[in-house]
Amino acid sequence: FPSHDIGCGAGYWTKFLCENSLKVYAIDIIPKPLFEADNFTYLENENDQFNCKNIDTESIDFVFSFGVFCHLSKDACEEYIQDILRVLKRAELQF
Repeated sequence: FPSHDIGCGAGYWTKFLCENSLKVYAIDIIPKPLFEADNFTYLENENDQFNCKNIDTESIDFVFSFGVFCHLSKDACEEYIQDILRVLKRAELQF
């Protein structure tokens, strides 16, 4: 499944996502992590950019973030969440 890591930092948790995902997109404001993986794409945001740029609408199955939202303002968190909702695939409910 395609995954998305917000605030990947040096990529410690992103490595685990890469081992268990078809494709991983990672976003942060720091330079790209040093590790490489065939299924890994790094997208660098500007310091005041709080979105999932360059990720298609409804293309991601799983969004992961470890400890980044506590460092952002309420407005920045809301902006990210709105864009996360855009990129997540819509689940079909089955009863």
